[in-house]
Amino acid sequence: MITTHLLPYRGDRKLDSITNEDVQELKHQLEHKAPKTVNNVLTVLNVLLKAAVEWKEIAVMPCSIRLLKTPKSSAQFHDFDDFERLWRPRDNSMGGHT
Repeated sequence: MITTHLLPYRGDRKLDSITNEDVQELKHQLEHKAPKTVNNVLTVLNVLLKAAVEWKEIAVMPCSIRLLKTPKSSAQFHDFDDFERLWRPRDNSMGGHT
């Protein structure tokens, strides 16, 4: 992710020179990607910047990073009839072992 998305975007710029506008430009460059992918890239950038602050490589976070809104996916659950059907022993008449 760093090599694919962040290094081409950031190049050899210093971390403390990344601005809010740069983050918006990164989002724009990744607009052909799924929102989840964009958020993964933004999260990695955010973690890198926070680590740089913690390790005193930079004084403060140079920008704020807001993730894209993503549609909530709903988990599919099986009802009890589906459970019974899925877990029912199969007919072994087709050459299977018993």
